[in-house]
Amino acid sequence: MNILDAVDGPVIAGYEAIHSELDLGFLGLDLQMPKVIEGQRLLGFDAEPDVFLVPLLAFDANGNRIGYGGGYYDTTLAYYRQKKHITAIGVAYEEQLWFEDLPCEDHDQKLDYIITPKRLRKFTT
Repeated sequence: MNILDAVDGPVIAGYEAIHSELDLGFLGLDLQMPKVIEGQRLLGFDAEPDVFLVPLLAFDANGNRIGYGGGYYDTTLAYYRQKKHITAIGVAYEEQLWFEDLPCEDHDQKLDYIITPKRLRKFTT
């Protein structure tokens, strides 16, 4: 399955890879890059995204993720999900799959998909 098959809208939010994250350049997409909104745990964009490509440290078989602990993506996904339908796609290596359920809190936002270099996982119905 092509990642573009999972995309519901034309505006896609990306991220700049840090550490050993998967670089999004291989997708060949025009991405909106996030900017931290001062004094908030919310990411801003020049255009309102329909699809969010989300970095992560680990994910589980239920669409849960562990990020970097700042809560920026959970806050941003919750904000946009209140406004409209969005799609959240985690980008990871297959080796980042956690074989047990990850711990989750009420504010944690589930992903709709995970894409790895090997496959696309769908978590929504």
